[in-house]
Amino acid sequence: QFTSDYSFNRVNFLDVAVALGNDGTITTDLFIKPTDTHQYLHWSSCHPGHIKKSIPYSQALRILRICSDLDTGKTRCKELADYLKRRGFSKRLVNNQIERAIRTHTNPLTRPNAETPPKLFFTVDFHPSLPNISGIIRKFLPILHQSEKLRRAVPLPPTISFRQPKN
Repeated sequence: QFTSDYSFNRVNFLDVAVALGNDGTITTDLFIKPTDTHQYLHWSSCHPGHIKKSIPYSQALRILRICSDLDTGKTRCKELADYLKRRGFSKRLVNNQIERAIRTHTNPLTRPNAETPPKLFFTVDFHPSLPNISGIIRKFLPILHQSEKLRRAVPLPPTISFRQPKN
């Protein structure tokens, strides 16, 4: 079913509501379709823990980037917290991740620092019974850093990435 809306001071595009104020300023807010059921991944789903833990953070960061006003963004993040709690996420985890997103939120139009060393990735097939790979790497990285050559080659711990195993 197709619908048509028109307005001289507001337009919805994808998940952004763009409004023109009386003073000529443009503001943005999160737009949610009336049919959206907020069916985020359920906490009991068989996905890696880091994936489930990153959902509140990444969604809050998305909201903060869309909303032009920080107070509006915080209000939308509170709504997100309610949706995630209904999907089995703990209140503490959700609140911590949203606060982290608010602390780390910066203007997305700024350029990253060119001095940042390139990232090293360690990729493995995901399986729920894998040990804590990042913990093992953090534990043994000081041994690697005893060599000056290896310290220059691997200055920071690698980013752990998981790929989907073959079915």
